[in-house]
Amino acid sequence: RALHTVRPLPYSVEEGLGRFMPPQALKTVAVDYLGGLVERLNNEIRDTELENKKLVDVIIGAAQQENQVLAFNYGSLALNTSFFLRQLYSETHERSMSYDLRTAIRTQYGSLAQLKSAFMGAASGMFSSGFLWLVSDSRGNMGIVPTFGPGTLLIRSRSHLAASDADFKRPRSILDDVDADSNPIDVGIPAQAALSDKLTALNYGDVLYPLLCVPIYEHAWMSAGFGVWGREEWLRHMWSVVDWAAVSQNY
Repeated sequence: RALHTVRPLPYSVEEGLGRFMPPQALKTVAVDYLGGLVERLNNEIRDTELENKKLVDVIIGAAQQENQVLAFNYGSLALNTSFFLRQLYSETHERSMSYDLRTAIRTQYGSLAQLKSAFMGAASGMFSSGFLWLVSDSRGNMGIVPTFGPGTLLIRSRSHLAASDADFKRPRSILDDVDADSNPIDVGIPAQAALSDKLTALNYGDVLYPLLCVPIYEHAWMSAGFGVWGREEWLRHMWSVVDWAAVSQNY
């Protein structure tokens, strides 16, 4: 019996995403890894009180139960990986970036090239696996934020997203429950100690809206053929396939 399923991507896995994710690498991340996370999540929540809940509610509910650590980990990593994949496209379209986002980048970073440099620098400083996020707050200020392990910025704090009692039809896509406007994270918490300098401009106690993210996991760049120490080179190629129209919608 299917519970959560992976929604098809807006591009071909067989064609890949340029040098950043050749076909085999994209299959590794989007099919093997993400599919494996969803399968394992379904196995963990089957025949439990979390079985018929939306993914965000599964994650929040699992976080409150000591015996559902694996469900939390699988669900959160699936959510992050899906968001990452859906901010990419077969080729970048910088011309499709919105005026508001382009202006914010120029105002806060000087240029898109300088934003890329800041993002790359933040990635270089991550010595543990996780995700690196480009975010904004409610005033449009932008920042670069790391999360580690199964941490996510795609749902609010538990107090803002109490588990729903609603009954949802199955199967459903794991991305049916993700929306950057409706699911920002509350940042009025002390867990943001390792933020980049740019984050100091954000309003603490406000919310963060994820714009894009990238996984800092060895399987991502190694499957693309960049080797154990190829993270930095791999990340440089990400910018050639960022879907700036999607990022602009998130902003």
